[in-house]
Amino acid sequence: MTFGNALVSFFKNIFNFSGRARRKEYFGVMLLIVIINIALSFLFGDDREDIINLAIIRGLIALLIVPLCFRRLHDIGLNGGLCLLPCLSYLAFIGGIRIGLVVVVPVNLVVAPFFLYLSLIDSDPNTNFYGPSPKPFDGEELILDRRLKNRKQIDLILTISFILSEVFSGILMAYLFNEIASSQIYLGEESVLSYFVKRYYPLYICIIALILIVIDYSKKKILSAIAMIAIIAMGVQRCYYTYKTYVDVAKEFNNPEYNSLLEMDFIKSAVLIVIIAALFGIIFIKKDIYSKYLVLFSGLLMLCGKIIDWNFMLDRFYDTRRIIDYTLMEFIQNEVELNAIFGAILILIVYNKRMLQKLKEEKASLPVNAVQE
Repeated sequence: MTFGNALVSFFKNIFNFSGRARRKEYFGVMLLIVIINIALSFLFGDDREDIINLAIIRGLIALLIVPLCFRRLHDIGLNGGLCLLPCLSYLAFIGGIRIGLVVVVPVNLVVAPFFLYLSLIDSDPNTNFYGPSPKPFDGEELILDRRLKNRKQIDLILTISFILSEVFSGILMAYLFNEIASSQIYLGEESVLSYFVKRYYPLYICIIALILIVIDYSKKKILSAIAMIAIIAMGVQRCYYTYKTYVDVAKEFNNPEYNSLLEMDFIKSAVLIVIIAALFGIIFIKKDIYSKYLVLFSGLLMLCGKIIDWNFMLDRFYDTRRIIDYTLMEFIQNEVELNAIFGAILILIVYNKRMLQKLKEEKASLPVNAVQE
């Protein structure tokens, strides 16, 4: 299927919610939409009327691709209605703009990589509940080989996406720390730089450790074992520092929202250790139940954490003794967003590695002269 064929197929089925759509049709249309959005950004200005008009146009475009999203999910055997689940988050605006922002932004940041992952999965070569496969299948090609190839493609794409998001995040954090270090801002008796380092360095050590797990192909899993110990240690340290901050700082300001933030942060840190136990099961015990539910548990945990972080951004956390200018707050906000994105991507990389390993083991167990059923 060429780019032109993909667009023709899309416009022929623009209002069709049934049937199936292969990856080339989906990503061909997405490429066109990206080009259109870039053009619209240049055509509309920054005044209130232009912003509203641009939002309306983009909203209409989003509605037009909903049937395509339905068909793409159908193609891998999933209910198309799943693509509407993130839209439910917009109901939070009923409670006001602030509540809406606290819920909608984190939901979309965390969910987007998961839908990218689903859209990368190759067509089911068999006829499923939603119809026959739209992708021609070569009878000489084993389905297992095709799935292995697809998992390797997904692995490459997710890894590149993770590296790019990590690079951008590193640039933002470098600027953020430089600005904080050059200022005279204090958090009680503790410098803001010290606060951010203590708050975030366990997270980055965990990320480095997870990267070690991703690249560890040794049979004894020595790197994975070391990484697991580091992650658990950082989870314990994060719990301790959160508790210490809660006792030493939160009580002083007597801010219920801030107290709630720290309490939830403590819970988030504790649950992190439980998630690591599930990851441990995937790597060392290789129980399927862990691989099935890791993404769900991790996604919910991350979503909870990002909602709290976003609430933290919108709260008047920085009082007159701890004022940070608007530009700096924007950089912190961007860092929170990128942190959610590459966190979700990393979970998917680990999950996809497990699925890839299962396919390799399945292929190795087949007789040499095994044929397609």
